[in-house]
Amino acid sequence: MIRETLARSVEVHRLKWKRVNFEDRYVELKTFKNKDRKPVLRQVPMTDKLYEVLSELYARRDPEKEWVFWCRSYSHKLKRMVDGPYTKGRYTMLKTACRKAGVGYYSFHRFRASGASVMDNNGALISGIQHLLGHADRRSTEIYLEKLRNVERDAMAIYEAQSRRVA
Repeated sequence: MIRETLARSVEVHRLKWKRVNFEDRYVELKTFKNKDRKPVLRQVPMTDKLYEVLSELYARRDPEKEWVFWCRSYSHKLKRMVDGPYTKGRYTMLKTACRKAGVGYYSFHRFRASGASVMDNNGALISGIQHLLGHADRRSTEIYLEKLRNVERDAMAIYEAQSRRVA
């Protein structure tokens, strides 16, 4: 889900079935990452793979559960087991998966960075990347991509190549 939407892990874990639109093939992700910290919804188109995976999950879902991804955990406050979205253990889960796969640990954020880089390197408009990543400010996306592009090194390589031609 994270790879197919470039969503933040918390956005995926909060996803409810009512925000999955199979007919128009998009998911609505809710974020609070903005100046006002108010909920903002954005529609992210489903890839074919995401459509396939979510369709299978939907067919096997528990109709009593509103979340796409949910877990049962013990609430110390309520002193009983409760069902709800993942709120803890996301990073432990990823570390365990990396260890089992025999690869070094990486964060969920790497999926966002690599996806943005692929789109940028293949001509996607920054405004489209900005929307998919859920950045309120275009400058956030530009900073994000500049780090990925290594723009200073690229600029100097262009300068060096062109300056050698003139001399």
